Amino acid sequence: MGREEATAQSKAAQREKEEAAHAKKQARKDKAWEVGAKDTSKDAAAAEKAAATAERKAAAAAQAAEEEKMGKSTKPKKDSGAPAKESKEAKAKKKAAAEAALAAIAAGKPLPAKPKKKKEEAASSDAVEAAADGLAAATLDDAGASS
Repeated sequence: MGREEATAQSKAAQREKEEAAHAKKQARKDKAWEVGAKDTSKDAAAAEKAAATAERKAAAAAQAAEEEKMGKSTKPKKDSGAPAKESKEAKAKKKAAAEAALAAIAAGKPLPAKPKKKKEEAASSDAVEAAADGLAAATLDDAGASS
């Protein structure tokens, strides 16, 4: 009879072990329920706010469409007075001209004649030309002094 008693004891011990694990699991679940479900009031308020925002935007778009039909625009146009960006070819052309001018200065040759410019461009480039002339004169003076 010893074998039958041992198996009965083993089964009882296993059952107690499973019941203890079940009780522990149930206690964890109960603790989670005591804390309570997630508070969704903030989510609801955010959803209402988003809906109101979407409604305002739709109304504004409808009003803008109506005014567009009438010929009146509510949105300001982009500023067309901004200067356009230089193309790569224009930049390369300016760089080549500058290098040629520096080479001419270094060789002691006079600078090539520049094409005539519009009044606005001429006023802004006069300062650059004066600086270049001053640099050329200084370079020639240095070359003459070292000889």
